[in-house]
Amino acid sequence: MKYKRWTKEEHDMIIECWKENMPIKKIAEILDVSPEKMTGKIKTMRKQGYDLPERKRKGVEITEEQALAYVREFETEKNYLDHRATLPPINVIRRMFGSWTKARIAAGLGASKSTLKEDEPTSVYVLYFESEDFYKVGITQNNLKRRFGAYPDYEVLYEKVLPLKDAKCLEKQLLADVVRHFEKYVPEDPVFTGGAGKHGGGSTECFKGAY
Repeated sequence: MKYKRWTKEEHDMIIECWKENMPIKKIAEILDVSPEKMTGKIKTMRKQGYDLPERKRKGVEITEEQALAYVREFETEKNYLDHRATLPPINVIRRMFGSWTKARIAAGLGASKSTLKEDEPTSVYVLYFESEDFYKVGITQNNLKRRFGAYPDYEVLYEKVLPLKDAKCLEKQLLADVVRHFEKYVPEDPVFTGGAGKHGGGSTECFKGAY
């Protein structure tokens, strides 16, 4: 990456724009740099003693649909924060849904980004658990009997084996539809909430409602 040598005139321009409460994105446009680079420059200038006081964040209002669109676009907190100079504060989304993980679930992405292998066949499934009368949607590269062997009796309502990319796409479509018509549900049975070290977890993407 080519190093930019900042001039005194540019420093003065940054200070003047900052004091006028100009958005970082606009300052970056004036000086022909990226918003990310400008954000880093302002942090550096503060450390060097320049008069660039911290700004009080104004309340940012976005709709739930806008928030979900951001979550679907950036998927992970890290990816979102890498682009934060031009986005609403991440805490706006966290507060709206309770956490980034819950926002991912509401967006139909699942609780966390998958570590599934690209070259393995992947099952997309919908299961019904009679013990607590709820449904679970998900994907797995394990045999369903092996994946859910320790779980209470369940019925396989739907299963389709696809390449990973197609399976993720289908799961996303199913979840996007399910969250509009079903209520999110956290199973009471500890087999679901015990975590991967016990029975494999599995408390995410669970829903209640008329099928």
